Amino acid sequence: MKAELKWLHSPDVDLESFEPERPDCFGFLLQTGIGPAGSDAADTFDLQVCTPAWLVQQHQRDDAAPYRFGTELMIVFAYDLAVIRGALQYYCERCAGESWDEIVPKLSRIAAWEFDGYR
Repeated sequence: MKAELKWLHSPDVDLESFEPERPDCFGFLLQTGIGPAGSDAADTFDLQVCTPAWLVQQHQRDDAAPYRFGTELMIVFAYDLAVIRGALQYYCERCAGESWDEIVPKLSRIAAWEFDGYR
C-alpha cells in the first residue's frame, strides 16, 4: 500500500490565486488530504508553508521564543503551487507499508495528522 495526495487547501490563502506581498516573506497553513492510493479515503495532515524570511520575521516579534522547531514545516523560497504540490506528491509516493497504520507515522514526520493523540 502507498500514500497518495488527494487535495490541498488553506484556510489562510486562496492557493490558486495567492500572490504574496513579499515573494520572499510569507507563511500560511496548508491542509492536505492524503489517503491510500486508489481509494477515495483521505485523512487531513496540516503543515506550515513558509519562507526563511518569514521564519526570521516571526522570530523577531517581541514575544517570540529564541528558537524554532522544524516539525510540520515546509520551507520554500518562492510561492509556486506546482512545486509545493509536486514535493508533497513525491513524499507521499515514497510512503508505503502493509497498512495505513504503517504509513501514517511516515507522513506525520512532515505534517500533523488529524487523529494524532487519539490512540
